[in-house]
Amino acid sequence: MELKRVLVELEKLLQNWRINTSGWILVSQYAYRLLGYDVKLRKGHLNVLVRKNKIPWKIKEGIEIHPPRKTKYRAEFEKFIDKTGFDFDINLATDKEFTAKEGFYVLYKLPNSTEIRVQKPSGAIKEFEKLLSLSTKEGLGTERLNKDIFYIKDMILALSKKGEEDTTKLFQRLLKKYLTVKKKHITVKPTDTDSIAGIVASKGKANGRIIVVYDIKDAKLIKDGDILVTKMTSPILTLLLPKISAIVTDKGGMLSHAAILAREIGVPCIVGTQVATKVLKDGDLVEVDAYRGIVRKI
Repeated sequence: MELKRVLVELEKLLQNWRINTSGWILVSQYAYRLLGYDVKLRKGHLNVLVRKNKIPWKIKEGIEIHPPRKTKYRAEFEKFIDKTGFDFDINLATDKEFTAKEGFYVLYKLPNSTEIRVQKPSGAIKEFEKLLSLSTKEGLGTERLNKDIFYIKDMILALSKKGEEDTTKLFQRLLKKYLTVKKKHITVKPTDTDSIAGIVASKGKANGRIIVVYDIKDAKLIKDGDILVTKMTSPILTLLLPKISAIVTDKGGMLSHAAILAREIGVPCIVGTQVATKVLKDGDLVEVDAYRGIVRKI
């Protein structure tokens, strides 16, 4: 479906959730492409910034969220995906953060004459700075840093093509901050074969049998109660999962798909271990302590 038509459907969905056009802003790559910037796209994936107090369901935790499973909101979300071929993350903003966006978006008229708010590239600076702060304080993971560095570099190229020197300089300064943080990251090497540590993405405890999944075809081996160990979950893989008791990943952070999925289905999750798929083997019995961020063989 054409992007403009997708956005018409998105506006209808959010309106149905009583989030009117003054309560959300289209952000990230599709927003910038819509405004004429030659940025790379994560195809079929939108990002929508929403006032936190406008979300019609109870929010447990998270910065990027999806509607909770087994609710009418989730059913409508999935119908939107089926109809348009697009999904979307909901990025939460406080009233103060949302109000600060004034002047950093344009009003864009859709084919049905509805006007929506679309963020300009300069509006992303504060968001990237917030994510950088959380990466160091709350464990968003070095993979999140790498992902954001990629987008920042791409944005610099797109801004340069359009001759927007002032905004280009802002992104260049932002890039230096990210690269400085990245240099401080130390890669973990597996030394202890009985326990590993990572970032707590969803709290809880679970004991169970390990199943190591490297790609989609391995997902059919998962049985109820298994503990999923993988490098990094993908949206496609998560659709195939039966009821697992915990998730452990090599990569990712608090905003990874594994973290979001685990919070949605309410299972313990430890991400960013860097070595889980190297240390843990199919059939290992382990305890996942997602209070302390430890996976221990038992």
